[in-house]
Parts: sequence; C-alpha cells; structure tokens
Amino acid sequence: MATPHFRVERMTSTDFSDILRPCNRRGGDLCTAPIPICWPVPEGPQAYDEELRRLEYSTSQQKRWFDIDPTCHFVKAVTEDGEIACIARWNYFPNGYDMKVHHVVSATEFVPAGAAAPEGPFQVELYRDMVLGMMGLRQSWQPKGPAWVLMAMVTRQCYRKQGAASQLVQWGVEQARRMASQHISKHR
Repeated sequence: MATPHFRVERMTSTDFSDILRPCNRRGGDLCTAPIPICWPVPEGPQAYDEELRRLEYSTSQQKRWFDIDPTCHFVKAVTEDGEIACIARWNYFPNGYDMKVHHVVSATEFVPAGAAAPEGPFQVELYRDMVLGMMGLRQSWQPKGPAWVLMAMVTRQCYRKQGAASQLVQWGVEQARRMASQHISKHR
C-alpha cells in the first residue's frame, strides 16, 4: 500500500461540517484531545451514535474557536481523494500568550454557548481537570513575545504515522520563521 500524499490547506467554516461526514470518519474520527479519554465509547450497537455525539461536541468546540478567536489558524491535511486526514489549531500571539486573557477564557468556557454539557459517559470533571492542568503548565513554557503555538492537533487513526501531522507542524514552523524574518528585517 502506497503512502498517501497530503495537501496542506487552511480550514474553512464548512470543513467543520465535513468532519462529521461518513467519509471523514472511516478509519477513525477527528475528535480532539482530551475528549476521547474523558468520553469513552462503549462497544456495542450504540457505539456509532455515541462516537458521532462525541465528535459533534469536539467539532463544535473547535468551530467556536474558529469563529471567535482571531489568534486561531486552523489547517488541515487532505488526501488526494479529499478526505480530511488531520487538523491542527495554531494560534499566533503577537504579544505572547497572556495568561490573564487566554488562560481565563479557555479555562472557563468548556461548553460552547447555547449547548448543554453532553450527557452519558462524558466525564466533565475529568475533562475540566485535564484542561486546567494542561493550561496551568503553559505559563512555564509559553513565550513572552510573539509566538506561533500549536494548541490542538488530531490525526484520524488510519492516517497516523504517514506524515499528515508532520506537514501541519511544518506549516506552523514556516509561519514562525516568516514572522521571525519579518521581525528581524524591521529592526535592521
């Protein structure tokens, strides 16, 4: 079996609906961490429906960031057949990551506006603890100046270890290099 070739593209608003289509769910879905850990899907006849509910919740959270956060830059790795293999959310913080603004907003908005927390096996407290723990660590490594930061990435299981995620990481590295070279040019 040949290794697939991926195109890197910026995501559009309609991509969030496309993620839910069956062709983009074969071989694993694009549910972002830590949701799969906090929302295990039991095996059995209800598994497909429960996976879809979990993916809808995850996708609605990412779509919300896409809609409201001007620092967000979503990119995707797409197969030659048009399937979305991997998505990444990069944030560009021109003045560094502000713990008072970004940390508070992220930590207090676990559920998108107008949506109820999902019922069933979703362990909301575990999710909240994991997110707060991850975000609390940001202060120790987030740059104080301008920075591109990879905030979320997920690859469908059937495309893992085939280069899709690496291409999206490379995209962010290139953005940071461009930013650095522009910054250096301005100060010469």
